[in-house]
This record gives sequence, structure tokens and C-alpha cells, in this order.
Amino acid sequence: MRLADSWDHACRVAGVPVRSGADAEEARRARHAHVIAHEEGRLGFPEYLEGLVRSTGGLYTAEECERVHRAWVLDPYPGIEALLLDLRATGLRTGVLSNTNAVHWDDQFTGSPGRPPLLAGPIDHPHGSHLLGARKPDRAIYERFVHAVALPPSALLFFDDLPANVEGARAAGWSAEQIDPRGDTAAQVRAHLGSRGLLAH
Repeated sequence: MRLADSWDHACRVAGVPVRSGADAEEARRARHAHVIAHEEGRLGFPEYLEGLVRSTGGLYTAEECERVHRAWVLDPYPGIEALLLDLRATGLRTGVLSNTNAVHWDDQFTGSPGRPPLLAGPIDHPHGSHLLGARKPDRAIYERFVHAVALPPSALLFFDDLPANVEGARAAGWSAEQIDPRGDTAAQVRAHLGSRGLLAH
């Protein structure tokens, strides 16, 4: 999924005013601590929003923080849904292992009344950090995913944009490749699958 690349970016997407100081380094560090706790399921959504308000020094209200939060996930990368359908046609199983939270998870995979999920392509094994109680690149999340899908680590081919997450997967016995989100992500995944004889280019 494409994501906002900063607090200011998400504010613009959400139609919330960009206020000076909310994206300063100290504010980002404080906000990141709340994000981690929320993505690991240790912090509920109301408490998470309260933490965001504090991290901005009160520059934003809880209602504004919620709007910014909900605006963070933008849309699928072009070509990803077609890729998922092609993988389904080959008989390969697909999965998601995401550092995420309940709101973003529902937006992507469940949707809400009057709003379909952002990702319509088939996913056999969707697993989020907030459900597994751990985040990439912690070893625990890879082990819990393996347990959930009942497959050996050697059967898994993993793609991620962050080097630490790729190295975490490899350390857990998975095959893993880094994808550059600035390029054609679907084409990169197809190329790696093609090099392994799993999918025609």
C-alpha cells in the first residue's frame, strides 16, 4: 500500500491544517513511540489518539489526529491487484505481514459501511502486527506468522521495502527481497517471481 510520507503529507490528504512544529524531530520521536505501542496492540485507539495530541504539543485535537491517522494509508500500488489475481491463478498462496493497526487494517481488508476495502485482490493469509502482538523486524512476528499459516519458513518468499524487515525475514529462514517503493513495485515483485520460475514476466 502507498502511505503518506510524513505528518504534513497526511494532514494535506486529510484536509487538516499543517501547523508548524508538529513534524519536528522531537514530535516525530514521541509520535513513533505511540505508533509502535498501537501497532503491537499494547495501546488502544483512544489512548493512541491522546498520545498523538501530546506528541504535537496540543497543536492538534484528537478529532484532527484521527483524521490524519485515517488518511495515512493512500491506495494500493499500481498493478498489485492484478499481480495478486495472477498469483491466485497459478495456485500460489499469498499473504500479508504488515506493521499496522485496527483502523488501517479494516480500511485495507474489511472496509466499512458504504466504503469498500482499499485492497480488493485475494489474500490467503492476511496478518497484522496488532493481531500478532509483534512488529517487523522483531523475530517473534515472523515466527508467529509461520505458526499461523502452518508452513515451513523455507516455503515463504517475502517482499518489503525496508532493509531491516527483509533481513529479519531472512534471519527467520525465509527467502526475502527488498522492493523500492519509488519504482514500479508490482514489476519488481514479478521480476523476482519470474527469476524463481514462479510467475511469467
